[in-house]
Amino acid sequence: MKEVDIESIVNMHSSLQYEIVAIVLETDVKEKLMLKELEKVIEGANYHSIDVRYPKTIFKINGCTFTVYQNGRIVLVSTLPTIEQSQNVFTETLETKLGNRNLNTGYTYKTRPHYYILKIVAKVKFPFKIDLTRLKVILGEKCIYEPSINPAVLFHVEKDDRKIADAFIYASGQVIINTRSKLYIDTAKTMLFNVLKQAKE
Repeated sequence: MKEVDIESIVNMHSSLQYEIVAIVLETDVKEKLMLKELEKVIEGANYHSIDVRYPKTIFKINGCTFTVYQNGRIVLVSTLPTIEQSQNVFTETLETKLGNRNLNTGYTYKTRPHYYILKIVAKVKFPFKIDLTRLKVILGEKCIYEPSINPAVLFHVEKDDRKIADAFIYASGQVIINTRSKLYIDTAKTMLFNVLKQAKE
C-alpha cells in the first residue's frame, strides 16, 4: 500500500471541507405557554409532563426538532445545512404555529425573536488514520480517552487560553467538532490538523 505523502497533505489542509450536521438554537418568548394547545395544530406534537418542574411539548417540522417549555424557553435542533435556514424555520413556526390566533397557546407573535446558538456540530474527515493511543500521549491532560466507554478521544480545542470547541477524534480520521460559533470551525480544523498529523498511523 502506497504511503500517504504527509507533506503534500499539510500543504492542502486548508482545502479540507467540513459538513454541518446539526445546529442547536434557543430563544425565550418570555410568556407562559399552554403546551397542550400545540397538539391541536401540530401533527405529532407530544406533551411530556413526567418532570413536573419542566413540562414540555416536542414536535418535528421540516427536519427540525422543537422542544417547547412551559416557561417560554424554546430549543430547536436542526439538521438543515445553514444557520439561516434553521432560523427561518424557527421564525415561521413561532409565527404560524405557536402564534396561531385561533389557539390559546399563551404566545403572541410580535417581532422576530433573538436566537442564541447553543451548539454547532460539524464533521470533517482527515485524509489519514490516527493512532489514538499516541494522540493521548501527545495531548496529555488536554484530552480524555477512555476506549472502554467511548471510542473517540475528546480534545478541548483552545485558542489564547480559551476553549473554542470540543473535538471528538476517531481512529478513522473522522472528527466531530462541537462549537458555539461558525467562525471557530475553520480555526479548530487547522489547529486539529497540526496536532493530528503527529499521531498519524
